[in-house]
Amino acid sequence: MDSLTSAKNLKNGGASKALVAAQADVTSAQYEVDQQVQGPKAADIQSAQADIQIAQAQLASAQADLNDAAIVAPVDAVVVSCPLELGQDSDSNSIITITPTEDKLEVAASIDQEDISQCKVGQKVDITLDSYPNQPISGTVNSVALQGTTTENVTTYEVKATVDQDSDLLRAGMNANVNIIVAQVSNVLTVPSEALKTSGTQTGVTVPEKSTTDNAGNAVTNVRFIPVETGLDDGTNVEIKSGLEEGQEVITGTNSTTTTTKSSSSSGFNLVGGGGSPGDGGPPPN
Repeated sequence: MDSLTSAKNLKNGGASKALVAAQADVTSAQYEVDQQVQGPKAADIQSAQADIQIAQAQLASAQADLNDAAIVAPVDAVVVSCPLELGQDSDSNSIITITPTEDKLEVAASIDQEDISQCKVGQKVDITLDSYPNQPISGTVNSVALQGTTTENVTTYEVKATVDQDSDLLRAGMNANVNIIVAQVSNVLTVPSEALKTSGTQTGVTVPEKSTTDNAGNAVTNVRFIPVETGLDDGTNVEIKSGLEEGQEVITGTNSTTTTTKSSSSSGFNLVGGGGSPGDGGPPPN
């Protein structure tokens, strides 16, 4: 009888544990069902929202760091100089020079105070580089300084000219020879500059006359001085306003003559300028 009772008790004990476990499973299952039906608690939602805000802040910080790592020019440009190497950190002392590609280069030249009154915005200039003397580049004066700069008692004024056309020859900082054209005329009578002579207070030319022979029988070329009124002088040819006719011969040297012709003439002066980007002076450039 006792053995039977003990076996029954053992059997009931195992069932009780199974029942407790089953009840726990039911409770857990019911909780899951309730969570699905009732939705998340307010505290859980707030916690999740806080996590999202933290993640968003971290993302914004990382994006800002990425943006700061990229150096972007404010305009379309060409990098002229960069002191940094690949992978090197930049700071406020790192200066990167650019030349805008959407703007034209300009050349800057210093003009003596004796000549500055002849310079006007809109005048044409011829620009030549030391490396390419036979490839002139045209430009237009865009600014004439009102304030001069005095160095060792010599006062000069800066004149800037924009390069009219793009050129692969130009680079910022180049030295250039600049001829500013202050006046220009077309279809006028000209003679070489060396043909001009002076006689007293008059300026003129000498023209050949009919040849004669001396007592020894040698041919002698007779010359005559003719006063003329001159105009523009480009350093090579001089405009003749009156005193000569087209086709008339003039003497240019001891044993040479030339014939007057009609051509274009301009007057200006040559200067040495420095090229650069807009606002910097310079092609070039401009």
